[in-house]
Amino acid sequence: MIINDTFFMKKILRLFAGMLMLSAAVISCKKEEMQETLEVTPSSDITFNATRNEARVLTINTNAASWKVEATEWILTSVKGNSLTVNVKDNVSLKSRSGSLVISAGNAEDVIIGVSQNELTGDEWAISVTPMDPIVFSSSVTEAVLTVETNVAEWTYEVPEWVNAVKDGNTLTLTATDNTTGVDRSGFVDIMAEKAQTVSIPVSQTHESSGDPGLSDGVPGRLSDASGDDPVNIIVTKAQTSTAEIVFTLDEPAAEDVSVEVYVDAEYLAEYNYINSASLYLFPAQNVTFSEDGVITVPAGELSGKIQMTIDGTSGLAMDMSYLIPVCVKAIDNASVTSATKRVNYVYTYQDPKQVKNLYYVAVNDTNPLNALEYVLEDGTQFFDAVVLFAANINYNMAEDRVYLYNNPNVQALLDNTDTYLQPLREKGIKVYLGLLGNHDAAGLCQLSDWGAQEWAREVAMAVREYRLDGVNLDDEYSLSPLENNKWFGIEGAEAGCRLCYELKKAMSEECSWPTEVSIYRMGNLRKLVSVKDLDTGIEYMPGQFVDFWVGDYNRSTSPDDAPGMTMKQCSGMSVECDQETGSITENSAKAIKEAGYGWVMWYAFDPNPESPIYNKDKSCGLSMMQAAARGFYGQELLAPTGYYKKYNSNGAYDSARYTY
Repeated sequence: MIINDTFFMKKILRLFAGMLMLSAAVISCKKEEMQETLEVTPSSDITFNATRNEARVLTINTNAASWKVEATEWILTSVKGNSLTVNVKDNVSLKSRSGSLVISAGNAEDVIIGVSQNELTGDEWAISVTPMDPIVFSSSVTEAVLTVETNVAEWTYEVPEWVNAVKDGNTLTLTATDNTTGVDRSGFVDIMAEKAQTVSIPVSQTHESSGDPGLSDGVPGRLSDASGDDPVNIIVTKAQTSTAEIVFTLDEPAAEDVSVEVYVDAEYLAEYNYINSASLYLFPAQNVTFSEDGVITVPAGELSGKIQMTIDGTSGLAMDMSYLIPVCVKAIDNASVTSATKRVNYVYTYQDPKQVKNLYYVAVNDTNPLNALEYVLEDGTQFFDAVVLFAANINYNMAEDRVYLYNNPNVQALLDNTDTYLQPLREKGIKVYLGLLGNHDAAGLCQLSDWGAQEWAREVAMAVREYRLDGVNLDDEYSLSPLENNKWFGIEGAEAGCRLCYELKKAMSEECSWPTEVSIYRMGNLRKLVSVKDLDTGIEYMPGQFVDFWVGDYNRSTSPDDAPGMTMKQCSGMSVECDQETGSITENSAKAIKEAGYGWVMWYAFDPNPESPIYNKDKSCGLSMMQAAARGFYGQELLAPTGYYKKYNSNGAYDSARYTY
């Protein structure tokens, strides 16, 4: 018995020890499973210029519940989802500076990224403002003080009319007037110093009216879409009316009825774009209606109430552009909301469903671009997706030693009357590009120096902004050789042409608050595209990243083989010269173009005006060929046009009246 007891005791002890080891292993495994991870891409150190920097975007991947970032004071950060946007204030010092980003998530090892900024050079203009966080005025926050540093002798400011500002040396003290408007209000504080980049800081004020229930009285609640998303993405592929359900939900049932009124807060657009680094347009307020006059009622004892929002997308919207519908609480009865719970945002995009798009090069010396409106498919969509105003010129003024943008009388007349001749196209979803062409002098699209490309690109971008266009199209023809030993000019070739394309893309994105595009007519030195390095960051970009699409010469196509990074969707399957009847499309060839994956077809010098010197509606490359293309591309009929628009002479005399056949 003693032997057996000892045997069993040893066996039990061994079993107990094994259980302890197993338990330790399980605990160890659990600890390993609980270890959180953090990865930042890219994670290399970042260097910025002293001024005019583009933001860098880092991607954060972690299995932790949340992550955060800490940064040196002059480093600006913005978080959206798993993206971290990083930029810096202007460096107004003649010394470089360095700092860091510290990104942390749960118990994962922190990621530390060094950030440095170059010193200010003698010919740069800089302005720095502290703090740059959005300013929110309320009953408890009545004043904000900004400190301004600049290397410019004098700085100025602009504030909304409801904000009082007092400048004292390098400080700007802001106070808001009482808000009795019945709604929240917002705007921007802009601080400027000559040629330095303007600093814009969002400023808003909550509505608090005495005598009526305020936004902080009653049961806490939240405004939302029925889906729970924010923003809510609404994508349509044809003009149509859409609906959405807006819900107001209380944290707990109320003893009394709760009433909430909602409205479209148009003033919030600028703040939304700023916070989200977006470039949205405001959806036309007159196209939005609410059931129950916008009043949501939550009956006593219940948790939520809802209404329907109707969105009319049948008019006033441009295709492939995104709009914001910012819905906000306007009045509250027996409820409370905060700045984080009083809004729900809708992003509305009218998306072009076509696989193959039609580009119309308008010979503006003879043709009225409004004619594009007359060509409509049986489902009501436009046949032409974009037009090129052919063409403005790149010119060189020898006396002033200046490369500049030149518009002949016909181009200038269209630009000066953009609301009459160009915006009606954009309202129908037809994009409008300014054609750029050489003009028999030393200036050319493929022979500017790096500095020259940047300078001229800024001038072109300002014109695109002023006349509200969708971008530019480059055609490298009709230029003489560049001048030697001149700062404007460099070595002629594809490298210089692609540099200009990149700088145009970059300048337009900085100048315009809407999406803009660069496209190419494959001619001259732009027959084969090459990559470009950003002059500030050294980052290399492939042609497919800065050229949105390119089209071939007449009766030809383009290919990604000659443009690294470009897809078939960015290439054209055929180009047709309608006046000279060069190029051909049949229903079968149109189907083949579509099946091959091409995204574009080009039509040049088409004019349906019977009084035009190039009238060609009934030629073989006119309406009948377009109808064959419509059947092959879309399986639809192109309706026969019933009207047309005239142009009278070569000096910019267009006629906005519509004539019928």
